[in-house]
Amino acid sequence: MKRIFIFALAMVALLIVTGCGKKTPEQLLVGKWAASEPMVIDQGGMKMTISDMKATYKKDGTSTGSAHMKMASAMLPKPIELEMKLSSKWTLKDNVLTETATDADVKMLTKIPGMPDMGEMMKKNMKNTPKSSTVLQLDKKTLKIKDNQSGQVFTMTRQ
Repeated sequence: MKRIFIFALAMVALLIVTGCGKKTPEQLLVGKWAASEPMVIDQGGMKMTISDMKATYKKDGTSTGSAHMKMASAMLPKPIELEMKLSSKWTLKDNVLTETATDADVKMLTKIPGMPDMGEMMKKNMKNTPKSSTVLQLDKKTLKIKDNQSGQVFTMTRQ
């Protein structure tokens, strides 16, 4: 479950790319991006839906991202919802986007009696852990990324 949380935050950071004309991939990455549809991950009976994914990549190699996550499982008394915000450093080389979280803010919106707040645990697990993705498509309107750890593919559009 810890691995899923780290993956989700990394995905938020990976979803930002900008550009126009004959720019370099790094220049195309700069800008604001939003996921075109929610991402659904089903792993070991845990279904995670990540929605409202937004990311902004800056020229200085930093980025910010946000997302809403809903986790549901037969092991949970009710679905858990979280809001996430992430700040990262990024590099793009040979179509490999590497992002390292420098700060994370994870708020658990669902309160379940007896269950600790998972936000702090997720925050600690995300920071300073490099994540890489392969950029499958990058142009002035579309960013399509494949997470190198999970194989999950998602698409973002320029805002």
